[in-house]
Amino acid sequence: MLDWLLTTHPKRRIRLQLSGVATLLMSACVVVLNLMADMTGTPALAITVWTVLSVGGLITVFLLIRTGYSERWADPSMTLVQIIYAIGCNAAAYCLAGEGRGAASSILAVILMFCSFGLSVRQICAVALFALVAFGSAIAYTVLHAPSGSGSGMDIANFGLILVVLGGGTFVTARLQGLRGRLRRQKAELEKAVGQIRHLAANDDLTGLLNRRAMSEFLVIECRRSDRKGTPLSMAILDIDHFKTINDSHGHHAGDVALRRFADAIRPTLRAADRFARWGGEEFLLLLPDTDGRQTVELCQKRIVEQIAALRITVDDKSFGFTVSVGVSQHLVNEPFAQTLERADRALYAAKDAGRNRVILG
Repeated sequence: MLDWLLTTHPKRRIRLQLSGVATLLMSACVVVLNLMADMTGTPALAITVWTVLSVGGLITVFLLIRTGYSERWADPSMTLVQIIYAIGCNAAAYCLAGEGRGAASSILAVILMFCSFGLSVRQICAVALFALVAFGSAIAYTVLHAPSGSGSGMDIANFGLILVVLGGGTFVTARLQGLRGRLRRQKAELEKAVGQIRHLAANDDLTGLLNRRAMSEFLVIECRRSDRKGTPLSMAILDIDHFKTINDSHGHHAGDVALRRFADAIRPTLRAADRFARWGGEEFLLLLPDTDGRQTVELCQKRIVEQIAALRITVDDKSFGFTVSVGVSQHLVNEPFAQTLERADRALYAAKDAGRNRVILG
């Protein structure tokens, strides 16, 4: 029955729970006012109209949320609408409650409590201003229509009490919103920090590529997937030729620049499913799912070897270039990934022995 009443939609259910609580509180206030009306002799018609408008308005809000119609608006919870409507009904009740109208300030305090659910500080101030105008008008109406000879001291006292409730409630609610905002910012900062930590744990800090540990996890996953589905999987080990010479001739800073430019040049040529990692030093590993060995050789030759050979790097007004050797292997069914890597590594050494700047399939 609760699922039918509040739905199983997570966010809508939370909104309906808050709206339901507000409706129940308003219903309790209606009962109290009707009891007061019997004791103070307030006209039954006025009480009946007020009751229908008070409860009917909140039920309408509940139905708008329940049907999902309110989700097309900026505030699907209709929090501000409910609060404004409740304050207006409460101010009207002040005019009808007779000698029991002092209870309106207590009800107002309960209504202001709901301001802490999703209203901004500006909206909270607007609610307080509206409440001040509404109750000021209600008290002025009560004083003007009071029987001849009756004093207005109680109404003045009630107005003072309402000012206290409004001031205190607005301050506390605004303070709570400030704390919630600070918590949201701290949560966002924490999530950002956690994201950075995860990035650092899985990525090489120089090139931004996957590091050896993260790539090893992908190797296990992709090899199992290839074995299970029978789809091809290829690996390529890339090694920058004569990298030590770059460091010796141009300095280690130039070597770092070369590694970054190398990674940046290859990254755009890869598919979303491909994995590219710095395997160690000037050695890189490329993992290509759904690609056989011959396709990988062709890809590496055209998109990597030839492109890197044409790349020029300038550091401290000195320009230099370099080449890359590549060893490729295709994963065999149920073959440990270490063996596939070993075949690619042997192919890499074969490429270097054959004169470098080339791709060899192992």
